[in-house]
Amino acid sequence: FVDKYNITYPIVRDEREVLVERLSADPLPQTFFVGRDGRLAGDEVLGEINAEELTARLDDLLEETT
Repeated sequence: FVDKYNITYPIVRDEREVLVERLSADPLPQTFFVGRDGRLAGDEVLGEINAEELTARLDDLLEETT
């Protein structure tokens, strides 16, 4: 996924599946948004996320934390 879409931002790999268990997450490509306080913010996105949705969610998150 990272190579296919030339992802350049940090990717968290949960090789021991600690987060999968704690978050009851599916082992699919997922996007989680984390606030400046380190807490999950909003709903996760399963599978692909397009540029418009990503930008909108990040803008919303930045507005909440300023």
